[in-house]
This record gives sequence, C-alpha cells and structure tokens, in this order.
Amino acid sequence: MDHVSRLTVRKMNMAGDTDLTWSGEVLGCSSSCVKLEARFDRYDRHDLGYVVLERGDRFVEWFFTDCWYTIYEIHARRNDQLKGWYCNITRPAEVIGSEVHTVDLELDLWVGPDRSMLVLDKQEFEELALLDVDRNAACAALEELRHMVVSGNPPFDQFGKVVLQP
Repeated sequence: MDHVSRLTVRKMNMAGDTDLTWSGEVLGCSSSCVKLEARFDRYDRHDLGYVVLERGDRFVEWFFTDCWYTIYEIHARRNDQLKGWYCNITRPAEVIGSEVHTVDLELDLWVGPDRSMLVLDKQEFEELALLDVDRNAACAALEELRHMVVSGNPPFDQFGKVVLQP
C-alpha cells in the first residue's frame, strides 16, 4: 500500500458476494486503519428517511482492520456541511492489494450532526446466522461506537450535545 493513492472498496455480504464497489482517494493509513475520501455516485438523490444522500456528496471513510465497524462521515456536495455519520457494523476490514474488503453484518448506527443516534437494521442483524462470538463482537462494536459518540471522541467531536433516540 506504500504508493497507492486510490483504493477500491469491496463491500460484501455474509456469503462473500460483493454487494457494492467504489473507489476512494487515500487520505491516510496505518497498520490498523485506512482513511479514504469518496464521492457518492450511486443515485442522484436517495432519501433514507433520516438523511438524504445526493450524487457528489463527500464521504470521509474509515476502515479498521482491528475493529468490527466502519465509519462514513457524510458532507453535502453543495456546501460541504456535515450531514452526519453512517456506521456499519462489519467484520474487521482487510486490505488486499489495492482493495479494502469489508463484510457487512447488517447492523448500522446513524449519528446526526448533533450526535443524535439511531440504530438501524436490528431485525436483519438478528436473522443472520452468526457464531455467538461474532454476534457478541458485533454488539460490542455497536456499544463502542455509541460510547465514542456520547464521549465526543473523533470523529464525533464536531458539534452539539448528545440526543439519544431508541
């Protein structure tokens, strides 16, 4: 990875099939983390109910090789205003050549710019056939993310007070 300026992200499901791929510019890397910048280009406009994604929105993405989550910080394409953070509960990422591989475990956490939190896709996560050790690691990852948000740890240190939602 020493001289790579762009990486392809391969988001996979539990069966190992690729669900999505995109590429991003490498902003930094260490032995346990790759930080990328990418632009949203899947849809012109995608309303998720809690945030609207638009073509060209800027994503700053952290992929951890020693954590069971990834973090996507989302900025509006028009004015770079922070929209929030989308956190995927995943198996630890793997960097293979010029690719980052991540296995999605369905459970997600949305964090608004005011650090309000919304846990997503709990039912889908419960339906996954996971070993107890993996399920426990995923649940611990969600709690770690929540703690980071409440404590205002980076990258969740940009705005406001915490508002908890179920």
